Amino acid sequence: MPIVPKLVDEALIVRVVCEIHQTTAECVKIKASDFKILSENGENFCSDIYVVNVQYVLNGNDNQETSFILKILKQGITKIGTNESLMLTKVLPVMETYLNVMEEREKEKLFATCFLTEHRGHQEFYVLENLNALGYYCADRVKGLNAAQANLVMKKLGKYHAASMLYQKRFPQVVESLRKSQLAKGYLDAVGEAIIFGGFEYVANMTQNWPGYEHLKPRLHELKNRFNDLAKQAVDPANSSFNVINHGDMWVNNILFKYDQESQEPMDALFVDFQETFWASCGYDLSCFLYTSLELPVLKNNRKKLLQTYYHNLKETLLENQYPTDAIPSWRGILLELKRCEIIGIYVTLSEFPMDALDRTTSKSLTSETFKNAEELAKMRIPMYENPRVQEHLLYALKYFEESGLL
Repeated sequence: MPIVPKLVDEALIVRVVCEIHQTTAECVKIKASDFKILSENGENFCSDIYVVNVQYVLNGNDNQETSFILKILKQGITKIGTNESLMLTKVLPVMETYLNVMEEREKEKLFATCFLTEHRGHQEFYVLENLNALGYYCADRVKGLNAAQANLVMKKLGKYHAASMLYQKRFPQVVESLRKSQLAKGYLDAVGEAIIFGGFEYVANMTQNWPGYEHLKPRLHELKNRFNDLAKQAVDPANSSFNVINHGDMWVNNILFKYDQESQEPMDALFVDFQETFWASCGYDLSCFLYTSLELPVLKNNRKKLLQTYYHNLKETLLENQYPTDAIPSWRGILLELKRCEIIGIYVTLSEFPMDALDRTTSKSLTSETFKNAEELAKMRIPMYENPRVQEHLLYALKYFEESGLL
C-alpha cells in the first residue's frame, strides 16, 4: 500500500486552504492533519487517491475543519499524458455554467472542484473537492446500477454531452487540443492486447460449451482480427454525424450518487476521472455505460427509456443555451451513432465488464502488473468469467450483437 507521498506537506495544505477560502497564507494556521488512502488494487489502475482531513485556524478564529482529495497519477500514466488537467481547470468549469442558465432552478453541479493541479518532475497530482463530504458516494460495481440510478446517469450524461457541444462551439481550439482516444491508432501495446484480444479469445472458447452459441466462436475470432480497424473508425470524429467530449471511461466506479436522506432514492449523479476524455461520437460513452454498469434486467428492459432520457436532456440543455436548432442531433441520429459504435459495446462486454464485476476480495489481486504476466492473467480470468452475473450478461449481449448484425 502506498505511503503518504512526500509532496503532501504543510505548505501544500496551506495552499489548499487558501484556495478554498480565497485568502493568503498569513491568515491560515494548520493545527492537525491526517491522511487515508482510498484507492485499492482492482479498483483504480491509474492513480493513488487519498482523503486528507485538516484542522486549522482561519484569521485567528476558532478551529475549522475541511477535507479534500489528493489524486496522484501513476508515473506511467503521467508519461503517456492525459486530458485531466485541461478538463478540470478550463473545460469543466465553463461546461457547468451551461447547466445553470435557468436562474429559477437550483444550481446543478457537474464535477468536483479542482483546487490545485501541478506537475513536479515525474509526478502529476490534483487536489479536489471531497464529494463524500457533500453526500456523494460510489455505487456497488459488483451488483451494478438499478433503474433509478441508471436514469440519473443518463440524465446527467445528456447534459454533460450537450455542455461539451456548447463549449466546442465557443472554444474550438481548446477542444482540438484534447488528446485523441486511446483507440485512435488501435490497441498496439501489450497490455491493451492482453485485455481486449484476450477477452475476445476467452469468450470465444467459452461459447463452444454453450448450446446455441457454438457458431459464434469463429465469428468472435474474426471480429477480434478486425477490432483495431473497427475501433479506429468508431472513435474518429470525422465519421460521426455529431461529436461530444466523451468522458472516455464511463462506468459505475467513475460515478458518484447523492441520495435523499429519508427515502434513500438517488437524487443526483456526478462524474469523476476525466483522464481519458476525447472528442468523438456520443456512441462511445453510451456503449461503455450500458454494457459495463447496469443490472442485467435494467439493460434488457430499460434500454430504450434510458436512451430517451439521455436524448431529452441533451436536447433541452442545447435549447436552453440557444444552440442552433438545425444543428441539434435527432433521436434517430443518437440511435445511429450508438449502432455505429457497437464494436465498443462488444469490446467492453467481453473484455472490461468481467473485470468491472469481479468481487472485491479477488480483485485485490488484480493490478496493472497482472496484465503483463500471462500466467497470472490466465488464473485471474477464471473467477472473472465464472462470475454468474458475467455469464448471464454475456449470454444476453452475444445474442443481442448477433441480432444486430455485428456478429
